[in-house]
Amino acid sequence: MSEKKAKDLEVEITVEKSSEAKNELFDQCYQLLKLKTNNSEINIANIMNIVKFSMEVVETSKAKGKQQKKLVIELVEQIVRDAPISDDKEKFLLDMISNGVLSHTIDLVIDASKGNLNINTVGKYAKNVGNSCFSACFKK
Repeated sequence: MSEKKAKDLEVEITVEKSSEAKNELFDQCYQLLKLKTNNSEINIANIMNIVKFSMEVVETSKAKGKQQKKLVIELVEQIVRDAPISDDKEKFLLDMISNGVLSHTIDLVIDASKGNLNINTVGKYAKNVGNSCFSACFKK
């Protein structure tokens, strides 16, 4: 076998092993997620709970960094696809995911967990502005 063919074969084997590991990781996380959701009904009102459960499951896995976010999105997509819901609801939820709502929600949760979301400062600022406006209105 030529050296080039041997290298190509090594690359194929490495990719295949990597793919198998990803599938195994997904399957493990999916089974844990199904246990955690206890086969709850999937709908628009509780989809963020499913996201939360997915994030909790993935956090305990071997996935790290961007792979975690991707895995969470894939898990939620699969839960939605497998759910016994109407085609309209499924399409709506999958559109929400594909349009980035889920991705942005995950980013928001991560920012909040890292302390990068300073809601209290915004609230204090809004209160001060409101008090100033209120005082100015009644000075006359």
